[in-house]
Amino acid sequence: MRAKLTAFLVLVGCASIKAPDGGPPDTRPPALRHIRVRQRGATLYLRLRWDEFLSPASELSGRGLWVNPPYPFRARLQGKTMRLRLDSVAGCLSVWGGPGLKDFTEGNPFSPAPLWTNCPPAETLRVPLQLKPPPDERTPVWIELERDSTPYRFLAWKGAAEVSFLPPGSYAGYAWEDKDNDGRWSLTEPVWLPERRLDLSPKAGQDSSLAPGQAWSRWLADTFAPTLPRPVLREAGWGVLIFREPVTLLAGQGRQLADHALLLAIGSPVLLADSAGNFRQDTFQTTPDTQQTGRLAFWPAAANLRFAQHYFTLSHPLPDQDTFWAATDTAAIASAFVRGEEVYLDPLPTWRPTPFHLLTPEGDTLRLTVPGQKARVILPLDTSGHIQRWRLYGPAVLGRPFVADAAPGELVWLPPGLYELVGLPVKGPFWQPIQIQQDKPHLQAPPLQRRFLTVPTSP
Repeated sequence: MRAKLTAFLVLVGCASIKAPDGGPPDTRPPALRHIRVRQRGATLYLRLRWDEFLSPASELSGRGLWVNPPYPFRARLQGKTMRLRLDSVAGCLSVWGGPGLKDFTEGNPFSPAPLWTNCPPAETLRVPLQLKPPPDERTPVWIELERDSTPYRFLAWKGAAEVSFLPPGSYAGYAWEDKDNDGRWSLTEPVWLPERRLDLSPKAGQDSSLAPGQAWSRWLADTFAPTLPRPVLREAGWGVLIFREPVTLLAGQGRQLADHALLLAIGSPVLLADSAGNFRQDTFQTTPDTQQTGRLAFWPAAANLRFAQHYFTLSHPLPDQDTFWAATDTAAIASAFVRGEEVYLDPLPTWRPTPFHLLTPEGDTLRLTVPGQKARVILPLDTSGHIQRWRLYGPAVLGRPFVADAAPGELVWLPPGLYELVGLPVKGPFWQPIQIQQDKPHLQAPPLQRRFLTVPTSP
C-alpha cells in the first residue's frame, strides 16, 4: 500500500508546472520549435510545438493569433502544442502570433511575428513604417492594409511598426490605437494615416513612397459637433463658455474672447462650428456655474499673429489702467495697458517666459506667464499656387495649444519655439481631412506640405 501511495505522489509532482527555484527570472518569450502541416482539400491543419508550456489564458484570436488574409480558423492549446484548423484556404497566406500568447511560468509575451506561411519569396516583403508621433508602447496599435478589398493586419510592438509577407501591389492603409482592445477602430481612437497609397514591390525597401520623410501622421477623426460646456457666470444674463477645442461663433448674441472661449447671452440662439466644420445650433440656457471662479485669462492665437504686442483677453473686465511691467533677468521695463476685458503688453527684450502680475479690484492678483518677445516671420510662399493657407501648430500658451491659420507669404509675429506649418489645399476656417468610408478612415484632403520653423530662443 505504501509503495502505491509513493508512486501516486511522484506522478502528481511530475504533473505540476511551476517556475524553477532560484536563479534569475525568466524574461525570454516562448519560441516556436516545430511545425507539422497537413492539408485536405481546402482545409489546412497546423500543429505547432513550442519550447515551453503556454499559458492557458493565452488569446487564441485577436492579439494572440490571426491570419493574413483573414481566413476562418479554429485553434486549440494543450501544453506545449497548439493545433490550428483553417478552412476555405486558397493561395498565399500567413499565420501570425502576437503578445496575446504568453508562457506559463512568467507570462512573457510573444513578439508579433509570422508563425507559418506558404507565400513564395516574391510575396514576403518586409517594410518598416514610420508612425509619427510614435505610439505609446503600452497601448496595442493595429495596422491594416487593404488591396482589392482584401485586408492584411499587423500589430506594432514596443512603438515599432512593420508590415511583411505581402503580395506586391498598391495598398490603402491606416493604423490605430486599440484602446478598448476590441480589434476594431472607433471614432474616439487616434489613427495614423499615410498621405498616399503604398506601392509595394520586391524593392519596396528603396521605394520613394516609403522614404523617411513620408511618415504616417497621427489624427483624431472629428465628426462630432462641439459640446456646450458649463458656463461661468460673468454678469446678469451673460456667461463665458470655455471649450475643449477651437470654435467659431457664426451667429448669435455674443462674441469671441479667444479661440477656445466665447461670451454668450443666456437665452440667445447660437450657431457654432469647430475647425473641422462640424456645426451646432443651440440655445444657451444652461444654468451657470455658481461656484466661486477667479478671473480667467486667454491668449488668442489668431489675434497675436498680427502685432508684436502680447494680447490677452479676460473672462471678467478690469478697470482701464496704464502701468508698467518688468522681467527678473533684465532691467528693462515695458508698458502694459488694460482696456476692460483686453490686456496689451509691450514686449520685453527677452526670449524667456516672464511672469506678469496685476492687482484686481477684488484684492486678488492676476498671474500670467507671458511668452518671450515675438519674432517677425514671413511665411513661405507656394509658387505652385496649390497651398491656400498654412495651419500653424506651436508651443502651448496659458495651457492651450497654439493653432492658427495664415496665408502663404503673410507677415506674422510668433513667440519663441518650434512650429509645424501644414499646407492646406482649401480656403476658409474649416478643414476636415478625414473621410470615413465603410467604417474605415481615409485622408480626403491631405496636407500638401509640412515644414518646421524654429523661432530664435536667443538674441
